Amino acid sequence: MKFKNFQLIIGDSIPKKSDIENICKIGKKIIKEYKYDWYEVNKQIIEDRFLWLYYEYDNAHSYNEDVLNGESDSKEPNPKTKTQVELRKQLFVCYDIDNNMLYTNKTDKKSFVKYYISDTLQKNVEIKNIYTTLDDFQNSVNLIKTLKFVQNRNLFNTNNDSIFNQQANIYGLDLPEKITVKVDYGNTLIDKYKNKLQDLNKKKKASEFQSITLIGVDDNNVEKSFDFSSMIESIELQISKDDNLRYNNEDVIRELLNRLR
Repeated sequence: MKFKNFQLIIGDSIPKKSDIENICKIGKKIIKEYKYDWYEVNKQIIEDRFLWLYYEYDNAHSYNEDVLNGESDSKEPNPKTKTQVELRKQLFVCYDIDNNMLYTNKTDKKSFVKYYISDTLQKNVEIKNIYTTLDDFQNSVNLIKTLKFVQNRNLFNTNNDSIFNQQANIYGLDLPEKITVKVDYGNTLIDKYKNKLQDLNKKKKASEFQSITLIGVDDNNVEKSFDFSSMIESIELQISKDDNLRYNNEDVIRELLNRLR
């Protein structure tokens, strides 16, 4: 089972936490008006960080008056009516508020996810492919808004001039296990920091940072984000299906979130 990551844009901006919460609060539980499929969705916010959307769905227009009985090898009347749909297919969607990243196991359902979020919030929604290199991101935006990074203490980032030691020296505290910093640049020209951002990229590759997320603005004043780890094209999970060839939703939640934390 593979999850692909994308960038979610709501109303020309990186999603606000209130938007993500409203998707969970007011999003429809049953969707029957989108093309041929009927959907039932289970929604939840996990750890005040992850929006989890689990859809069960199938084609509502595919029907046969007869079914084949596997025991007798004969046809018999279909016990289901045309108003009953067996929701056999599964779609899993996760949005990580901390890293501004959308994950789904079915890329061909992006248009439906876009429709569901847009219909819920009554806002324009885009689901875009992520930037695979920092250079591509820098060339697409002209302003920096925010930079957020997370460091876990390790051998690579506890030298004398590291953030860990600086924090300990300033406050007279022991070295922390983890530091999270968010810097607001307002709207600063990205050209001013291109070399610094490349240095951060090198430090991320050297394991000095656990994660780095950058948000910028393009010529049309549309926000764009870059996760310094987002060049990973997919996350593969080793999850077995049950006897009905279906995934257990709780198993998928546990395995994916363990990879994203």
